[in-house]
Amino acid sequence: MMGMKKMTGISRYISMPVFSIIIVAVLLLDAAFYNSIRTNVETNYRETGNARITWIQQSLERYVTITSVMEGRVKEPGGPHVPDRAKLADFVKMDNALRSVQIIQDDGTFTGYNQDADIRDFKNPLDSSLQNLAREVRRSGNVSITPSMEVGDGLRDIVVLRPVFLPDDKGNRHFWGYILAIIDTRIFLKDANVSNLEDQNILCGLIHTEGDGTASEVYGDENYRKDALFMSREIYGDHWTLYLRPEGSWVNPWIMVLITWAGLLTALTLAVLARRNARLRRMGTTDPLTGVYNRTGGDWMVRHYLEEHENGQALVLAVDIDNFKIINDVYGHEAGDEALCQFTRDMKETFGQSAVITRNGGDEFIIFCGYGWSRKAAEAIDRFTEKPHIITYKGKEIRFSASLGLARYPEHDKDYRSLCIKADYALYGAKLNGKSRWKEFDPELRLKDTRTQLGFNLTDIGNEMPGAMAVYRADDRSILFASSTLVELMECDSLDDFMKYTKMSLDRIFPDSEKEASEAAIDRQLENPFNRHRFYFITANILTKKGNLCPVEIRGHRSHNANYGDVFYVFLYEKEQKES
Repeated sequence: MMGMKKMTGISRYISMPVFSIIIVAVLLLDAAFYNSIRTNVETNYRETGNARITWIQQSLERYVTITSVMEGRVKEPGGPHVPDRAKLADFVKMDNALRSVQIIQDDGTFTGYNQDADIRDFKNPLDSSLQNLAREVRRSGNVSITPSMEVGDGLRDIVVLRPVFLPDDKGNRHFWGYILAIIDTRIFLKDANVSNLEDQNILCGLIHTEGDGTASEVYGDENYRKDALFMSREIYGDHWTLYLRPEGSWVNPWIMVLITWAGLLTALTLAVLARRNARLRRMGTTDPLTGVYNRTGGDWMVRHYLEEHENGQALVLAVDIDNFKIINDVYGHEAGDEALCQFTRDMKETFGQSAVITRNGGDEFIIFCGYGWSRKAAEAIDRFTEKPHIITYKGKEIRFSASLGLARYPEHDKDYRSLCIKADYALYGAKLNGKSRWKEFDPELRLKDTRTQLGFNLTDIGNEMPGAMAVYRADDRSILFASSTLVELMECDSLDDFMKYTKMSLDRIFPDSEKEASEAAIDRQLENPFNRHRFYFITANILTKKGNLCPVEIRGHRSHNANYGDVFYVFLYEKEQKES
């Protein structure tokens, strides 16, 4: 009776049928939300697992290929040819996880190299821990990959064992021997980011199952298998299975408690979280000013593209705004920001919305175009560098130009970061040749890793000086800057020609017979205590590219630069020019 009275009292405020429907709706929402979260988490785990097991497969295939290469050496005509221990050492040292390669001939001849002294030399596999494996691969004639094999005292590692058969005089196959590769399990799993997953609160394990169904635990704990995701891959007749699960439950129980008490707010909460996560992802991969990729996002996009189009062609363009600092200094940083945004819009319009544009910083951008060199591409680049880029700031029209360097994939390199560097070298050359132009990377031109000449910004000034001008380091005499007048004086066709001829060293412009005397004369003058301004004046001959000796007077000044240390600023005058 008391229970009935309580229910009657509650029903004054709550409709029991409605209350029941709400409870059922919340429970259904809980179940749907739980399944949704678990599905998303499992999808991420599955992607992680597939990436790891793909790496495992590729690595194992690499080790099998090593034994195949060895077999090919043995089977070369006029053989058998057995690589010596030094060759085997080269193979072992190429891979961090590869600990040993051994070649065991059936007649007892043995050649091997062990990275670890604790690894056993298997000179007679049939009388060792490998005896069952050795008999099986000899019977089947197939290569075998077997983990957790005893390879030394207390050492259990992955073993790749390949039987080698050679034809006799009658064309019949006869057993010649084995090729054995031993892989460090610990390093192998670490490189595959399998053993590192527990740092991310992910419990994992790796199971190897032979063709006859015999299974062994390569890594992990059997207790981890409960409620885990399993991803399997067949590799050389065996199955390798990776299983993953979170350290706790797949779904945080506190989330389910909150959903139970606030089921009607779940959709809003998820929408807010989804927008926040998307915003965080965008913030981590894009440049906030221009909206293009930052270096992290751009590198990821390009590498992902190249993985899917490895055999394709592409262009990598390094671009920046000519004299961008002037825009900032004269009109202010707001004008500079607007110039960068307009510059980005012009890049998208010229090279297409599919181009991956990355802002490296300041006014420097990298453009990755997923197509090869063509007339259309050349016309687009010409248009982008020759046509002025225009913004209107506070009613005033501001025009600016761009310079561009180009490198081709795969002609110049297959590594994206190396292509960016080479495109930047080409951009460096374009700017030295007058800006508002473009240049393709020249693989024959060896440039330094630092953009030294751009640091001085002397091109326009040096080319207009009444005489030839150069700037060079005091320590190694490497040329940092050369004016066009000096290029002409050296009878070179262009700045690139001058750079190749001199190899960017001041010593190359003097004939060998005068180098020591010139250096000695300079040193004497600079060491003079009365020479407070560190000037020097000498007369010398320079050797032009065409082999002509040209008498010149040289005026130099030694000074300290914050970026390059002690440098010399030098003017060269032809004696005939001065006397006239």
